[in-house]
Amino acid sequence: MRRVRTALPREGSIRALQVTDKQYGRMEVMLGLAKKTEKVGTKQMVLL
Repeated sequence: MRRVRTALPREGSIRALQVTDKQYGRMEVMLGLAKKTEKVGTKQMVLL
């Protein structure tokens, strides 16, 4: 979290959620087809 705070963008925002290893292990991935009106964000970063 400290590393993320030091890299905060001047404009925009960062959202962080801390989870335990057990919670992460119960994560479900659900996939479907994106609608034509949906845009996939390219400026997202995941730190594990």
